[in-house]
Amino acid sequence: MTRIPSLSALAAFMLASAGFAGAVPAAVTHWDYVNGRHEGLLWRAQLGTQVGPVTVAGDRVLVGTNNERLPIDTRRVDESILMCLSASTGKVLWSASHARLASRTNDLPVAPIASQPCVDGDRVCYVSNRGELCCVALNDGHRIWTLDMVKDLNVFKRDPSDIA
Repeated sequence: MTRIPSLSALAAFMLASAGFAGAVPAAVTHWDYVNGRHEGLLWRAQLGTQVGPVTVAGDRVLVGTNNERLPIDTRRVDESILMCLSASTGKVLWSASHARLASRTNDLPVAPIASQPCVDGDRVCYVSNRGELCCVALNDGHRIWTLDMVKDLNVFKRDPSDIA
């Protein structure tokens, strides 16, 4: 399960085993997904089979995942994805995909974006599964800049936990 300080502190709830993210109102003090009770659930969204940390910024929920089971991906190639969802509706606003590196030593199959997305104003920074420091626009996900730390800084990464 992804780290969550408290239900009232976040607008998103992640249940990795079920692959869903859901926004819950601050007044919710009880959550019982296992027994089928969805009290206070505002929405839920399909994520991949692996998920990373969640960041909430205004009406945006950012989460790293993979593209297994995602309805937004029709290419059927293994990639890591940063998804941006609306905190009020759960709708996918945009996603940024990153192809796998050739070596399993450097990029594990089906791994999500494992770094915590960091929001500064209208920009989101995160480290991709490829060891790239990426900066994208919070509004629409368009790439502002990328630093390939493997190529440009000679960083050797072994797996997602090295860069998370």
